[in-house]
Amino acid sequence: METLLIVLGFIAFVFGIVNFISAFRKKTDKKKSGYIIVGSLFIMAAGSILAPEPQQTSPTTVSTTIASTETSKKKDLPDTGNAGKTIALDFQKEQQQIHQELAAMEYTDQQTIDVNGGKPTFTEEDSGTDIGYWESYGDLDSLNRATYGEALLNKSLMPSEKREALTVDPTGWRNKKIDNNYLYNRSHLIGFQLTGQNNNLKNLITGTRQLNSPEMLRFESDIAYFLKQNPKKFVRYSVTPIFRENELVARGVQLQAQSINNDEISFNVYIFNIQDGVEINYADGSSRTTAEIQAENDRKAAEEHAAAEAEQARIAQEQQAAAAEQARIIAEQAAQQQAAQGRTVYVAPQSGKKYHFNANCRGLSNANSVVSMTESEAAAQGYGRCGFE
Repeated sequence: METLLIVLGFIAFVFGIVNFISAFRKKTDKKKSGYIIVGSLFIMAAGSILAPEPQQTSPTTVSTTIASTETSKKKDLPDTGNAGKTIALDFQKEQQQIHQELAAMEYTDQQTIDVNGGKPTFTEEDSGTDIGYWESYGDLDSLNRATYGEALLNKSLMPSEKREALTVDPTGWRNKKIDNNYLYNRSHLIGFQLTGQNNNLKNLITGTRQLNSPEMLRFESDIAYFLKQNPKKFVRYSVTPIFRENELVARGVQLQAQSINNDEISFNVYIFNIQDGVEINYADGSSRTTAEIQAENDRKAAEEHAAAEAEQARIAQEQQAAAAEQARIIAEQAAQQQAAQGRTVYVAPQSGKKYHFNANCRGLSNANSVVSMTESEAAAQGYGRCGFE
């Protein structure tokens, strides 16, 4: 009603001004126009008086209003507000020990395992609803890795706009196609469907397709369904990527969630960041498929086999060369022996037991008679070689 009075008053005011100008030009009575103008002013004043005063907004309402406004925009900013930042930091500090234990774990054959028996570890203090819904993302660490996503979720935080393509790359992003699909996804810590956060590096890690969907997605979808069915209820949610030392790709992700004042949503799990049939180098994000590993092993085996055969051939060649050298030495010795056996020597049968190669050797100077024969014959008769020669 008050709005209608203001509008009618304004129209009357404009009409009165027009009439006043027309009367001034024609030099006719201007009183009628004056009455119209004054009356229009009274009508607008009445409408203003009847309009209700603006209400004061409580702190909780302000917090949720800011959150709702941010949700309607592209959610590229790190935080919806600072309401839960202290809660998030304190909770993360309390979880450091379990995070270290998870980082040391090795994947065996089960990708998703329960932590603390599947029970979340939120306290009443860090899951209270007195400040309304909130979300908070940890600062990137010294290696530019995402650190955590913490939130008190409500349907009001869920986005209404469609998700846009992701354009920023988290650490360890060395993607490649495997079986017509890419190995990695830019994985949200807190899923887009829950808060609308998208191109926010504080909320993204390099995750395998298998980590992102179906494993993380099935927990996120359960929360999203609960919130849509219960728009006034809240879910405390925590997501922490688990890195080992200075590796750029997370070994896994811990998810905790608890619906407030009931157990419709309640889980505490650790999901290994693995992909079946792929070996991931978590230090830099490089990877090898089972086929690539087999091909590499086959190549190395072929190289080792070829090297072994070459070594065997080298050894055989050396053995053949040694055998040939030995045969040459034996043959040479035999030739020398044969030559020695057929050599002519000189002996003095009546005056000594030595044989001489030279008939004029001084060892024969006093011989009464000298006889020639072969060296072998002389040796057979007991003669030894002369010491002067």
